[in-house]
Amino acid sequence: MKLRYILPIFLLWAGQSLAVSLKDYSPYEYKVLFTNPECAEYEYPHPVTANNGDLLYKKPKNTYCTYNDSYESGKRASSPQYQLVKWIDDPKTTEIFMAYLSFSSSAVQKALCRAIENRNIKMTVVLDRGGENRKRSDAAAAGKKSKSQLLLACASGVSHKPKILLKGFEGGIGYAHNKLFVVNPRDPKVMKLAFSSGNMSSGVVLHHENWHFITTSKKSFFAQSHVCLMDSVKTAKTKWEYKEMIADCKADIKTPAEDDIEVFFVPGEGEAAIKRIQEAVYWSKTVDFAAHRLFLGELIDALKKGMSYGLKVRGVVDDDIYWAGLGEVVGPNMTSEYYRVKGLVDKGADVKYMETNHSLHLLHHNKFLIFDNARKSSKKPALYNKPAVFAGAGNFTSSAFKMSASKTNYENYYYITIPEVVSAFQKQYERLHRQLATSYDRLPTENVEAH
Repeated sequence: MKLRYILPIFLLWAGQSLAVSLKDYSPYEYKVLFTNPECAEYEYPHPVTANNGDLLYKKPKNTYCTYNDSYESGKRASSPQYQLVKWIDDPKTTEIFMAYLSFSSSAVQKALCRAIENRNIKMTVVLDRGGENRKRSDAAAAGKKSKSQLLLACASGVSHKPKILLKGFEGGIGYAHNKLFVVNPRDPKVMKLAFSSGNMSSGVVLHHENWHFITTSKKSFFAQSHVCLMDSVKTAKTKWEYKEMIADCKADIKTPAEDDIEVFFVPGEGEAAIKRIQEAVYWSKTVDFAAHRLFLGELIDALKKGMSYGLKVRGVVDDDIYWAGLGEVVGPNMTSEYYRVKGLVDKGADVKYMETNHSLHLLHHNKFLIFDNARKSSKKPALYNKPAVFAGAGNFTSSAFKMSASKTNYENYYYITIPEVVSAFQKQYERLHRQLATSYDRLPTENVEAH
């Protein structure tokens, strides 16, 4: 073969093997989908007084939802539930790996059963031991089966039985809190992967969540690192074993890590993720955060310190935090979280509340940060020259990041500088903060359920 033919082929191969951007790989597709449920307006049984003295007659539309809103919200092509079912129903899907704290989505369970019964697909499901055992007990008490048990039941006549693994609460591991859905994980060429803030529950349709659907080459560091997660979470018995398995597996990946999406797996890489957050706060002029739980001292301290030298901070949290601060614990949030939010507000943060339906445990379950990375300096590292999003499975708590905590969760996080992804989050945040969330003065003084 003549040199003029050899050289272009070599350069093509070299460009692929030395790729530093996820977009350099083929195939490439990255969809960010937000649940953004479309819900009816729900009125109070009587007028309720707001903190500013105004009378309130109803909950904010498309913020407060009920299960009656599931069908219309779920059938939209923009719904994460729709995209998940589309991936499951694809005839090319022969194997699925999924890891979630909880699994209660009927739409997803039915799609998985169709795939098992009609195409005999392979399935591995990792669920939190504590939550799944409770669900099975509750289902048994109601004369029913949990969604994982229904998967096993619909596989009674096929050769590939779903493998259900209950993890967490052993060896210093807390919750099995990963949120990961992988199609054809052993395909040598292509990986389809979804990560999210949401569980495989109402998190696919009615919670306020963010979901990331990515198609990439199996050669990418991103894809190969998730194979490390899948193999490690299935076998590790302690958080220390998991940390070592992840580190060893990642070290064996020959492809360089992408510079537009950085992956952090916990236990083991949470401290590095905290450092990334702290440094991104430092190099930013504005930071927007959305949080379900808010305990991580390093984040709160970085935001407070930043505001002391002019950083502008906005926040969106669930109103369960507000009610906890008034002495009414209506969900998992605690009174101390209210005072953490108040501490940020006292420093100048513009924080608003999502008035969700705590009686049905339908939440603002997002947890992400948006950094503009706009501070200028000749000493500024190149990593912080682009706006970025930090997102993933875990809440902003110590157990979701730190090995030093008594219990460390299984988590997966991402620091993303892909422009289209950041732009999608920026647009979504404006919708959350300006249209859906409520300022403190407009919050009701009385905890009344709407209908």
